Amino acid sequence: MVLNRKGFTGVVDAMFFIALIGIAVAVLAGGMAQEGYVPDYDASSFCDEAFRSKVTCTEFGMDIEDGRIHPVADLTAASVAAGDGSAETYFGRLLDGVFGRPGAYLMTIGFGGDSVSVGSGGGTETYGFSSDYTSCFGVVHVELFLY
Repeated sequence: MVLNRKGFTGVVDAMFFIALIGIAVAVLAGGMAQEGYVPDYDASSFCDEAFRSKVTCTEFGMDIEDGRIHPVADLTAASVAAGDGSAETYFGRLLDGVFGRPGAYLMTIGFGGDSVSVGSGGGTETYGFSSDYTSCFGVVHVELFLY
């Protein structure tokens, strides 16, 4: 009886290839999912990127569904003036996600005599930043301290 070994070799080769790809995917996934990873952001770059970006009112947390994008500085000024709490919620989520330590910051946002604070602060201050951002309603003053 004659056996055809070409088919068997092809199956073993395919199984070896699948195992090799599985190991490569596992190594890559493990390397990219590092626990406690904190991006290279500091307070100034975070504020500059956040306040110069544009989002919809719904993404910002306001109950307005116009579908258009607006500068974050404009939405922040409107939220602080109205006292609706959407600015605090929006920046709290952003800061928790970016810096990876919920509440380990203190952000104060002032506009037109009103101000709101986000985060609990406490501990030793590692970095502080203060700047003004222009909105269509006026100047928004921001201070961010990281702990």
